[in-house]
Amino acid sequence: KTKSSISSLLAAAALTCAATAQAPSVQNQTPPSGGNAGGFGMVWEDVSPPTLASTSPTSINAQPGGIQNLIVGTAFEGICRSSNQGMSWSNNFLDFYINDFTPSWWVNDVAFRSTAPNEVVAITMSGAYWSDNHGLNWNKCSYPRPEGSFSVECNPAGTAAVAGGQSGNIWIFDWSSRTWTSEAVPGATFVTDVDFAADGWLYTASNSSPAVWTSPDLGATWQKCGANLPGSAGKLECDPEIVGRAHVISGGELYVTNDGPIRGSWNRTGFGLPQNEILSFIHHPTHPQVMFAGTWYDGVYVSQDYGATFRPIGTTGMTHLGVVDLTIH
Repeated sequence: KTKSSISSLLAAAALTCAATAQAPSVQNQTPPSGGNAGGFGMVWEDVSPPTLASTSPTSINAQPGGIQNLIVGTAFEGICRSSNQGMSWSNNFLDFYINDFTPSWWVNDVAFRSTAPNEVVAITMSGAYWSDNHGLNWNKCSYPRPEGSFSVECNPAGTAAVAGGQSGNIWIFDWSSRTWTSEAVPGATFVTDVDFAADGWLYTASNSSPAVWTSPDLGATWQKCGANLPGSAGKLECDPEIVGRAHVISGGELYVTNDGPIRGSWNRTGFGLPQNEILSFIHHPTHPQVMFAGTWYDGVYVSQDYGATFRPIGTTGMTHLGVVDLTIH
């Protein structure tokens, strides 16, 4: 198969792995099927950067728009970047500093700007950085800036990026001025994840009650999004096409809402996933009925019914099965 005929599902495990998956046509909305894994992730290939420590990946992101750039954030090696789908890597870690003298190589997440995919923002344990050349070079954001943030996402309009972390605040990055401001999430002492719905509403997952809050205006005002989750909320992701549908991990299980962002009643879903093992999940960007989930010990699972049921897609070629993050190129 040529690279133009397949799409790649990539997972940041203890080592970074890439899988070939049959590419569904944009015109044909029927997901692919067949093969020993239903057309998804039949064989995994290790594409780890040579210098990457065996336990260090924290996140993986693919540049949108058909460009072959990949960025892996790590706990000890800074940022690893590939311009050829992981066949070779460069390592950007000397640009990240706690201060002018102390390097900081712990990178929790990166996000590409939705309207200008050459621009990317990175969240580290000591602060934030931005790049305007696909992550090749980085610029330190001025104070105030988020520290200890766990996740960052860019809004669909391309005007802002939002990060959530230890303080119970969200941090809003304005792309035009390259500056940060913050807003408090009601009742939260830490914010585990953030994401944007297709209509621009911001969803936040945290240890507050309720565990999910939403905002139409980047945190200036807030709406409760359901109170029937069993506990704090972890990984959260909005459906890329269907407004009001979102998934979240709570109490070790996967939950879904179809009537957010204000009413937000949550129902258990994700049947077939190993109990208390879900680490990460992602929607296919043009086929939201297709979802992938990463687990602690069992590799990757796939759903073809909007997350209602999942099945394993095989671990052939995977050296490590704890999948902390996923992206689709």
